[in-house]
Amino acid sequence: MTKNNCARYLLLFGSKESPRAVLFDEQERLLAEMIDEDGFLVDSLLREGRAVRPPSKLVAAVSHALRACAKQVRLSGTAAAADLHLRCFALG
Repeated sequence: MTKNNCARYLLLFGSKESPRAVLFDEQERLLAEMIDEDGFLVDSLLREGRAVRPPSKLVAAVSHALRACAKQVRLSGTAAAADLHLRCFALG
């Protein structure tokens, strides 16, 4: 994998129990959303990364998805909006 394709940030957002995971490169461009059924890949990245404040560009990139998560929570009535989280980890 070339350096241009290496993930620099991992963002976890949505519910704490089953967050969505997305990867961004050094230029804060979206690389991929991770589909991780058993959590192994995300857990591995979390062990290697360190928690950081998410850059505003990354927050903007996932803001639509965050609003969609919040709307889904409101409509379902099964959990409070306070259960939504955004966490960022610097990788490598």
